[in-house]
Amino acid sequence: MERTWRIILDKPKDAYYNMAKDEALLLHYKKSRLPVFRIYSWDTPSVSLGYRQKAEDVLNVNMCRRLKVPFVRRITGGGAIFHHKEITYSLVCERKSLGFPRGVKESYKLLNAFLINFYSKLGLKASFACDIYKDAGNKADEICFMSFEPYDIVIGGRKAGGNAQRRSRDIIFQHGSIPIDVDYTMLPYLFKDYRNLRTDIFLIKNIVSKESRYNILQKKLMDSLAETFNVRFKNISADDEENSTIEHLLFSRYYKKEWNFNFNNEKTSVA
Repeated sequence: MERTWRIILDKPKDAYYNMAKDEALLLHYKKSRLPVFRIYSWDTPSVSLGYRQKAEDVLNVNMCRRLKVPFVRRITGGGAIFHHKEITYSLVCERKSLGFPRGVKESYKLLNAFLINFYSKLGLKASFACDIYKDAGNKADEICFMSFEPYDIVIGGRKAGGNAQRRSRDIIFQHGSIPIDVDYTMLPYLFKDYRNLRTDIFLIKNIVSKESRYNILQKKLMDSLAETFNVRFKNISADDEENSTIEHLLFSRYYKKEWNFNFNNEKTSVA
């Protein structure tokens, strides 16, 4: 049976807005029960930190400030990600609506199948890391692209982006980063553990022409999710309540030093 999902195609926004909107979509799903697929990007080089990470353990904070690279803490776990020239997605759905198992790892495999389809549409053979590397998932890294989780996407032995998930009972929220290009020269300045920085991340810049790159990738992402899960999309604009939630999250959480530096983590509650 074909399912209806809400589609959101956002213009580039700053790091704080991007994470506030992702959380707002999760919060509002509990009322609407309408699955959401959002595609967005970043208006300036930025870093997102995993929920349990502390900025001062991972980043050269003073250098981030000097280079005007904002950092923001996510509601999802995992390692830090440098965002800039990429296409990013988030989605919210209910586990039972797609027949997903309860296990997080199993749901990653099923959900990330649409990314395998996406890369196939670009003429690329993508695999799950666990099918390529026996030790995938054995050692996490503070920087997302430096290690392989079992159901990360791998192309030609190189990691192709990263994904992170959060559960709220049977509701699944997931967002992911698909790098188009990476300015490797910035990374040693931003991250403390720069010695082992991976410089063989799979990049799409040589696959799709620059002139129409983002629009093509956006369309192929939509088509891939629609085909994989038998979905049709409906454009639904944010209402006043949703915009109010985004604004509230910005000023109560994402603009705050306490949140982004992960002070008093044990007292922090999220969606």
